[in-house]
Amino acid sequence: MSHDALTATSKKFWIELIQLFKEHPCLWDTYSPDYLKAPLKHLAYNLLLEKYWEIDGSATLGTLKKKLAIFRSGFSREYRKVKDDHEKKYVPKLWYYPYFKFLKSNEQVS
Repeated sequence: MSHDALTATSKKFWIELIQLFKEHPCLWDTYSPDYLKAPLKHLAYNLLLEKYWEIDGSATLGTLKKKLAIFRSGFSREYRKVKDDHEKKYVPKLWYYPYFKFLKSNEQVS
């Protein structure tokens, strides 16, 4: 999804979805005691899916997981570029980069 294609409304939606994802570390924090608890993950994914239905009523759990994977892989690519830039001049280009910094909360993220 290009930055230009985002409306203020859709950007707000994605930020809210990312925040909801952040509120459920069982989905992303491998150090969380709940990370391996399938019932908790199922409940958390269902909450995110209900939110996702606001923009795509036909979305499935697979659709949601794919979208989250796209966001996360984009963040990871940008994070590596930031981390590998020893001159600290690289500026992340993804609009959602700052919203995913929680994924690296145990590291210092620029």
